[in-house]
Amino acid sequence: MAHMIVMSNGAHFVVGDEFEQFAHALQNAQREGRCALDEGADATLVKEYSTISEGVSNIESQTWHLLHALLDARTQSPALLHPHSLAADEPLLNYAECMHQQLAECVAVKKWLEGGAANFVATETRRGYRPYSTAGRASNEASFNNKSISNKSSINKNMNAGKDMDPDAPIRNPSCALARDDALYEASLLRSLFDYVRRGRLWEAMDLCRASDEPWRAASFADGDHDDDVACTGNPNRDLWKVTCLAIAEDPAFDSYERAVYAVLAGNVQHALPVCKTWEDYVWVHYCYYLESLITQHLGMVPLATEPNEVYVRTDSPENVRLPAELFEWLSRSEDKDILLASQDPFRIIQAMIILDRIDPLLESIHQQLAAESNSISELPTVLRFIVHLIFALRSVSYPIESNDSADFIIKTYIDLLIAARLNSIVATYVAQLSSAHQIECYALFLQTIDEPKETRYNYLVQGKQCGIDMHKTCKRTVRLAFQSPSPTSVFLAQLPEQSISILHISNLDSDLSEEAYGHVRALEWLLFDPLLKTDAIVCTVQLLRRYLVHGQIHVAQRVLESVPAPKEFISKKWVKAAMKEAAGGVGASADLDPLERAAAFASVEFCAYSSLVKCFAAFVEWKAFLGMRPVRRGAGDADPMTSFEFRDWLKASKSRTKKAEELIRACLEEIAALTPGSGGLARSEAKDRYTEIRLIREIYATELVLKLQEMLLTTGNDIPENVEKCVGLLREFVDDQGVSAGKESEAPVSFHAEFAISGKLVFFVQKHKQALLQMKKGAK
Repeated sequence: MAHMIVMSNGAHFVVGDEFEQFAHALQNAQREGRCALDEGADATLVKEYSTISEGVSNIESQTWHLLHALLDARTQSPALLHPHSLAADEPLLNYAECMHQQLAECVAVKKWLEGGAANFVATETRRGYRPYSTAGRASNEASFNNKSISNKSSINKNMNAGKDMDPDAPIRNPSCALARDDALYEASLLRSLFDYVRRGRLWEAMDLCRASDEPWRAASFADGDHDDDVACTGNPNRDLWKVTCLAIAEDPAFDSYERAVYAVLAGNVQHALPVCKTWEDYVWVHYCYYLESLITQHLGMVPLATEPNEVYVRTDSPENVRLPAELFEWLSRSEDKDILLASQDPFRIIQAMIILDRIDPLLESIHQQLAAESNSISELPTVLRFIVHLIFALRSVSYPIESNDSADFIIKTYIDLLIAARLNSIVATYVAQLSSAHQIECYALFLQTIDEPKETRYNYLVQGKQCGIDMHKTCKRTVRLAFQSPSPTSVFLAQLPEQSISILHISNLDSDLSEEAYGHVRALEWLLFDPLLKTDAIVCTVQLLRRYLVHGQIHVAQRVLESVPAPKEFISKKWVKAAMKEAAGGVGASADLDPLERAAAFASVEFCAYSSLVKCFAAFVEWKAFLGMRPVRRGAGDADPMTSFEFRDWLKASKSRTKKAEELIRACLEEIAALTPGSGGLARSEAKDRYTEIRLIREIYATELVLKLQEMLLTTGNDIPENVEKCVGLLREFVDDQGVSAGKESEAPVSFHAEFAISGKLVFFVQKHKQALLQMKKGAK
């Protein structure tokens, strides 16, 4: 199924099923170990890519074939046996091709250009040697024999025009022109012969000549190899044959396609170019020249058994024929609009760079264009897919790539494209191809975008692990990235309040989560899938709790606690013991723990305190809601609610709920009092933030809990008289700097006097305290 994606610059692209097909080919290679950079690697991966046809354009498919051919040429093993110096030309050239990479590459490019040419329909064969022209000559001879002597002079003139019917007669003597039908067939035949040669099917061209009763033309295509002993002595006629081919190519009297055929055979560019119509035609003609030059050079170093019949003298000097790099540059400036347009096709640019073995400049150029986000690459998804798999293919055969940074950047850009197209199931396959350092960052960025059920998220972790990605480091990095989100409203980017008095409002527990808070809460899931990450999970959870609590967003803290296991399951006993010893003054009690576990030990204490804090707020909300259910008299005839059974049941439940909430708050206050603003086992920068956060939490929430406890005791004082006395005692317990915890002198003081003074809440406490004193006095009377 095709996917529409919109890039950051507004460009629209369609991603088809072929993207997944390439991914599956890569996955198969990974499973079979064919992506490893080992000595035994081959171009199998490239071959697999070249077989993918659905949704792949012909020019892309041809580019894969080119890469496959050139990789074979550039990575082939040298020949083991050297042929005899008097061997035939073919084994000598085969050996030279194995020993000389330049020759092997020219052969590969030429064959690729020939194999990629479009199909054509050859002209039909026709028996008989120029039948219409020879028939005309026979008619003239018959007329001549039947005429009188006086009329024979005029007929003789016509006979002379047709008496030379050898193959070269029409060229040598214009008066021997072919009959119209013969001329039309000859032109069609020559075009077909060129089409055969253009596709590397010289032997089929020769067969067509023989089938059309022109065996002499077939013989002229052969390289003068007529000697039965040539297999042992080499071909002494080759140079003479090339001189002959060049002479025909240079003669304007011959048909342009015939001249082009002989020019190609002789390795001549000038006289073959006039019939070239495509970018590939131009490149092919030049590579025929390059190849013929190299063949002549190699054969020239091998002695012949006999002296050659002729010395081939090249008339087009090398400087007049463009070298490969100049060739592609020249085509890119062509005055022919079709050639110019073809040379600007991204795949032809890639083909040129592959042929020139300029992989690193190609990758660097793509990198620069992608980094500029200029959308200068047409067909971006397709080209990007090709380049990425080109990188994988080259790495699979240990092909040297210097621009690895550019390669990784291109792969990461492709991964971004897959994510934009929602092809999430194949992302891990490509991330695994990056270097280890880039794998973690890239896959973490991907996981950060996944807002799906836990089961789906877990599957992405499994995929990453199967592809060899370090998922422990990746999950930790994912959470850090979520916390470091550059959102302007991020609590992690916002400056910590200098004083708690600036936090004027604490959120309700039923408040909705912001999108950012939702992302932070869900980010913790990545650390909860694997028990081995529990240490990191507790540290990050507490960090998240602290940051939202100091900004007054206790409803987020509640959602965080709901998303993680309960304290008994989440906290290790080893951490608790170490934290208790440290709190009791046991210096170095946690020294036997590694830094992360030491941080987890301190975090476990905080986690319990924050869990209790949220429970206290929830208990207070429930208590207040239950208080609103107090029975009241609904009419004049109703019984006094204070004596009703309904009220008695409510009062009993109220006492129980109040007592339970009171116990929760007192226990929580003790836990908060135990939170000391030390380093918490964290690094210096994080320890500094923790110091400020713990101080703010004490100022905001310890004072708030005391006020809530005061409200509970004072409100229930009429129904539960002893609560009034407890309410008055709160001053001594938690606010007076001389107080002791719960009024018990045997315990350490739990005073929040400084927190009340700094937070500005002391005035509210004093107001309620005075009300409690008045109520207690009234009760005493």
